[in-house]
Amino acid sequence: MDAKKQIKVLCFGQKFEDSESKSQVRKNFSYKLHKSTDLTQQEEAPEVFIRKAFDSKNGIEKFNFQVKGYYYITHKRVLFKVHFRHTLNIKVQWKSKAFSPKKSEILT
Repeated sequence: MDAKKQIKVLCFGQKFEDSESKSQVRKNFSYKLHKSTDLTQQEEAPEVFIRKAFDSKNGIEKFNFQVKGYYYITHKRVLFKVHFRHTLNIKVQWKSKAFSPKKSEILT
């Protein structure tokens, strides 16, 4: 948190491991405050970004989900515009090279 720059960032991370895979999950929440004089307060829908990558050679899957937007709040009769960015990152490394199901005999 940086009170002078009016920024707040929260980060959480977790690691999991089982017999089939290793997983890492990261969650980030950031907020930046700006004084606003816009009294119309037309809010737009947040932007959503989704990225997925798969490395079949190393058995690694990556997933990134991000939401960016803003909303308005008032504090002591002052209008503020809060810009936010929420991010979820997931990385899974499969231990076995045969991580996808086998094809049926009909398809081969």
